Amino acid sequence: MRPADVVEVSCVVDQAGVKPLPIGVVPEHQELLMRAVKQYERLTVEAILNRSRDTAVLALMSHPLVLSYSRATTWSTNTWPPTGTIRGPGSNVAARKTGLPTPYDILIEGGYFCDLIFTGLPGYAKFRERIYGTGFEIMAGAGFYYALALKRLGLRVGWSCDFGSDVFSRFVLDAVRREEIDDSLFRIHNFPIRCLTVSLSFPGERAFVSYVDEVAGPPLAALVRQYRPRCVLLGGLQTGPAHLDLVIAAHDVGALFIWIANRTR
Repeated sequence: MRPADVVEVSCVVDQAGVKPLPIGVVPEHQELLMRAVKQYERLTVEAILNRSRDTAVLALMSHPLVLSYSRATTWSTNTWPPTGTIRGPGSNVAARKTGLPTPYDILIEGGYFCDLIFTGLPGYAKFRERIYGTGFEIMAGAGFYYALALKRLGLRVGWSCDFGSDVFSRFVLDAVRREEIDDSLFRIHNFPIRCLTVSLSFPGERAFVSYVDEVAGPPLAALVRQYRPRCVLLGGLQTGPAHLDLVIAAHDVGALFIWIANRTR
């Protein structure tokens, strides 16, 4: 692994603070898997920054669940629009006027998060102890990351998400407008929907504290059947009848289904 690589580990949180559990020596087969995933992540970032389809294919080929040039190129061919078709603000105006669904390449289901990031902390905070960091930043996260990255790759992205009247919702909505992300599938409510994570960065480690105001959005399966995207991206490991119906809907319209299992609900 490279010095700048970041991995998540299990932690114990008690009155003494956050304590990462020791990992010990990583077995070779697991280390190889971790290296492959990190290589996929680095190439994905490079593809987004350079808007390079070739690099995106390389990223897919390096992922342990793909490992195939033919599958990687098929996916990119089926989802990547021709040169010059990057969507901008108002690009779905014609669809709104005619009443026709906006043609999306990818439909994303995943809430927003507002990330409050503390860096340069001297160590773990203990009970009744106050510590100070040397850096602080607020960033839009979760579904926003997916929508922004895919838009920069030139894909037409629809993001189904709920926002409220709180400051965290407004912060992410402002970021959405700055980046000209399509907001056609947003649902804006007149009550708070606070979704935030406090990230505490220590030397060589991180810890997180999160809070979410749960809100029940419409079944995404109905949106899949309405808009018939080429791909459906589910941001989080979720189970239940509604998500089974989503998988069935994606299959019915011939959409690729991607399940990002980095969190559970």
